Amino acid sequence: MRLAILHLTHYSVPIPPLYYGGSERVAWWLANEQSLLKHIFRRYFSLSDVQIAIIGVVDRDHVKGSFKGLSLYDVTTLMNKTLNIARDWSYMTILNWFIHKLLSDYDILIAHSHVLQRNSWLVLPLLYKLHKIFSERAKKYIAYIVTLHYDPPLVKNITYFDSILPRLNTALIAISKNQYLRLKKFFKRSLLTYIHNGIPVERYPFCKTKDNFYLYLGAIHPLKGPHIAIKVARKLGLKLYLAGPIRDHNYFNNYIKPYLGGKIHYLGEVDEDTKLSLLSKARALLFPVLREEYFGLVVVEAMACGTPVIAFARGALPEIIIHGKTGFLTHNICEFVEYIKLVDSLDPAECRRVVESEFSVEKMTLKYLMLYRKLVKLTG
Repeated sequence: MRLAILHLTHYSVPIPPLYYGGSERVAWWLANEQSLLKHIFRRYFSLSDVQIAIIGVVDRDHVKGSFKGLSLYDVTTLMNKTLNIARDWSYMTILNWFIHKLLSDYDILIAHSHVLQRNSWLVLPLLYKLHKIFSERAKKYIAYIVTLHYDPPLVKNITYFDSILPRLNTALIAISKNQYLRLKKFFKRSLLTYIHNGIPVERYPFCKTKDNFYLYLGAIHPLKGPHIAIKVARKLGLKLYLAGPIRDHNYFNNYIKPYLGGKIHYLGEVDEDTKLSLLSKARALLFPVLREEYFGLVVVEAMACGTPVIAFARGALPEIIIHGKTGFLTHNICEFVEYIKLVDSLDPAECRRVVESEFSVEKMTLKYLMLYRKLVKLTG
């Protein structure tokens, strides 16, 4: 029997992702790691052949570093260049075509979706139903996984999916225990479990000696709280670098831009090398998020570099940060200010150790492997 695992990514971020794009990074890392473990997949599933593939908008100038065992499908030439409300629907149709094509060549297909964008949710059940009909006629097996890299839009209005998705061999997977518990009441049947994101730890430079600056790295958006990072830095007279894409220009102009200058600098959206340099040299990452954070990939990235994190205790952050060891969990700005004064008491090596133990791409990959086997219900 032959198995194909197809990772679906969104058109808004090219692969491999070079700048912002947390879900695309996770998909890229997971697919690459799986391509290295094909022998385990063959043995675990009793298969003759395994293909690992990822589809999306491929950045051909930077794809040379990918592993040889990973297949890339570029949708660029199939994309409708017109930006309109139907673009997500059109893109899902393109993904549908790739699934259909691969299902013709393989006995088992696992379509692992990292796409969770606006209108794409509305068309998923229809596409999955069509493929289920086709797979049954062709005596093939297809399973779908949708990793919830963030909460579904209009979650309260789409709970009817909960009765549809299991019948289509489709499972939803949360990326933290907090997200799982929050969404389980809406998706009692289709939300199976949670799997923490993992990173390729060896690619993150560990640095024990820090420079005299603090870092905010993330989207410039009110719910991410960069204005709070500025407020804390100004109160303590700290040097602060902010880096990330501007998602709300009115917010940036009114709450960020007026305070730039002196010790506070906005660096824009930085590339990978600059990001790693900032993360490894900062005394601490400031993460004052004001929403129930789904996971917090940059928190793990900072810790892998030996940099502690100070964050509000929201969402999944208590699952990632060990208070008093790898950072501090705060509940208000006053606590935020006080804990910043204690960052030098934290051991950078402990930050790295926790990531290696709990948030590696290897651990994430093995958990998905066990999930795949459960979904396809094979005993080999």
